[in-house]
Amino acid sequence: MMFKKGLSKVYIAVIAIVVIVAAVGSVAYYIWFQKSKVEIVRIGVVAPLSGPVAAQGRYLKQGFELAAEDLNAKGGILGRKIELVFGDDQTKPDVAISLIERLITVDKVDFICGGTSSSTYLPTMDVIAKYNVIVLLSIPASSSFDVRIKENPEKYKNIFLQDLNDTVWGSFEILWLSNTIKEGKWHPRNMKVALIAEDTDWGRGVCDTWNEMIRKHGFEVVAYEVVDYGQVDFYSVLTKIKQYDPAIIKAELTGVASGVALVKQVKELGINALLFPGYSAEVHEFEELAGAYADYAIYYGYPVPKKWVDQLLKRFPDSDPTAAFWGYDSLIILADAIEKAGSFDTDKVREALLKHPHKGLWGTYVFDPQTHRAIWGEEYVTPGAVEFYQGKRYFIWPERLKEGEWTYPYHDFIQPPS
Repeated sequence: MMFKKGLSKVYIAVIAIVVIVAAVGSVAYYIWFQKSKVEIVRIGVVAPLSGPVAAQGRYLKQGFELAAEDLNAKGGILGRKIELVFGDDQTKPDVAISLIERLITVDKVDFICGGTSSSTYLPTMDVIAKYNVIVLLSIPASSSFDVRIKENPEKYKNIFLQDLNDTVWGSFEILWLSNTIKEGKWHPRNMKVALIAEDTDWGRGVCDTWNEMIRKHGFEVVAYEVVDYGQVDFYSVLTKIKQYDPAIIKAELTGVASGVALVKQVKELGINALLFPGYSAEVHEFEELAGAYADYAIYYGYPVPKKWVDQLLKRFPDSDPTAAFWGYDSLIILADAIEKAGSFDTDKVREALLKHPHKGLWGTYVFDPQTHRAIWGEEYVTPGAVEFYQGKRYFIWPERLKEGEWTYPYHDFIQPPS
């Protein structure tokens, strides 16, 4: 009997020890689990991963991924590892609105970055305004963002714009053109310009800038045509334009397929004009698909360090630096603001974004306090003029970025390349 009683006490002691160990283990696991959650900062990334500008979206995504890898390798942001949550906006406003809502309310992201199309993200502004989450838009460049933020700064206080606006981009092209003519490097046979605007906020915004400013330089706008987003058949529009015999055609299109189709059809129809194809020429597929048809076309470009380009292509051999750097810089800007704020608090990060300069691949980003738009300037971020020639692109202006001389157009463009 005494043996049984002693054995019962042993059983009780063993069970007690097991219960205590289990409890301590559960508490330790809970503490570890909570700590592991705290050590992550979730950042939503919106991009067109399908549709007409899926190439730009894919490269944008790769830029974010590379930046996250680089930052995490250095300990993350304020000791937290970065977790990216991607969403496909399909370049559709209704999809983008739902995507923003989902990332904030379901995925519980701390911040949002990305985006390419102005027309896709202008309708999301009121949705963003419902939540206290900072959204740094990478590429949307319509000046309509600037106007709305300036008119209602409290409502849209959490929206920031990394890219320069459409007015700046249009002005820059005209600045290069004016400078080139003034220096006697090109003598256009007449002073007539035809404009082709994609029916988007971006397309119309850039061409509206041209329409206003090019006249101040003595040019006559003989045609202003608006085409559909994603359009690839320009024969009727170009046939109409051809009768005016413009020396310059300025188009603002976004999809690569649209830009390639345009430069080919201009040459096929024997139109003798210097061509500006706009954003559609951003990624390397443009010159690969257009080939010699792209010769002499002028585009705005973004100078980024070669060392980083090599790093990007080693990690993503199929990537494109001119599109990927936007994503990389977005995450670097956000991380820098959080570090300078010393906090993940929205109000403190917003204050840091506005108060401090942020160094990126492109240059130094400083946000205008009234529009939350990156400021253009040689000491900030500034583009360069790029020419396409013999299957390559290279900077031709300004002097500090120049990679080669401008192969200026000869008197006759009308012979299509072989």
